[in-house]
Amino acid sequence: MDWDFEGKSKTSVIMCRGCGRDLSLIEFHKMKDGLNNHCKDCINAQQRRWRAANKLKPGYGLNKKPQKKIPYNPNDYDPVKSRIRNRTWRNKEGNDQRIKEVWRKIEQQPWRRMSRKILRVIEEVLPGERETLTFLCGARPKQIYNYLVSNLPCGISPKDYDKTWSCKFLKDPKTFDLDYEKGRREAFHYTNIVPFFII
Repeated sequence: MDWDFEGKSKTSVIMCRGCGRDLSLIEFHKMKDGLNNHCKDCINAQQRRWRAANKLKPGYGLNKKPQKKIPYNPNDYDPVKSRIRNRTWRNKEGNDQRIKEVWRKIEQQPWRRMSRKILRVIEEVLPGERETLTFLCGARPKQIYNYLVSNLPCGISPKDYDKTWSCKFLKDPKTFDLDYEKGRREAFHYTNIVPFFII
C-alpha cells in the first residue's frame, strides 16, 4: 500500500535535512502531520551520541518504562544447566553445612512427615512404583496437608501432627483395581485421605 503525503507516493524521493541525501519515503519515520525531516540513520546516530554522553549522569534510566515480567515457561527449563548450577553451589566451601541445616528444618515440617507416611503406604501396596506422590494423589504434599488441616475440628492445632492427629486412607487402597492407572490414582487420591485423632 503506497503512502500519500501531500500527493507523494512511496517511490518519491526527498532530501534529508541531517545528512543531505536524497532518500525514498520509506527511509523516514512517519509522524502525525507527515514525515520526519531527518532520516532513520540520522535519528539513530543522534540517539547513540546522546546515550554515550548522558549514560553516566545521575538519574539516567530512571524514566524508563518498567519491563514486562516474562511468564514462566516450563519448556525453557534446562535440567542440565540446573544441575551444573546446583553442583557448583554445593561444591563451595561452607555450603554443605547450610544444605544439611535446610534439609533438617524441612524434615521437621508436619507436611513432610505426612508425605513420608503416605509414601510408605504406596511402597507397601505398590512395591517398585515409579510414579510420584504428586501424580498418584493429584496434589502436592503441602496441598494435601492444607486439605487435611481444613477438615480438622476447632481446637486441634495443625502443628500437632503425629501428636494429637495423623492421617489415614478412608478406603483401603488394596480394594481398588491397581492394575490400571485410573484405579491407582483413585486409590491414592487426596480425597481418600482423612485425618484421625490419636488417643
